[in-house]
Amino acid sequence: MQCVAPSIVDPGWRACYKLLLETLPGYSLSLDPKDFSKGTHRGWAAVQMRLLHELVYASRRMGNPALSVRHLSFLLQTMLDFLSDQGYLGRRNR
Repeated sequence: MQCVAPSIVDPGWRACYKLLLETLPGYSLSLDPKDFSKGTHRGWAAVQMRLLHELVYASRRMGNPALSVRHLSFLLQTMLDFLSDQGYLGRRNR
């Protein structure tokens, strides 16, 4: 994102975070756990996980670790069925 490009002296992580939040409806994603029910899923899980990961990163860079943990917990709670342990197993078997 341009607002946090490496060439910018004072990156706008708050602006980045706000822009990411505004994209949630476009990816059929809500941050309300009540909108998620076990066994049903709308949208592309891989893209949604990436967006949630970007929210975690942006909130961490804003200096708000509590918000970062909240987003990471939400990602695990709602996307656990779509996560794989391939990365972990691949590193472990080397």
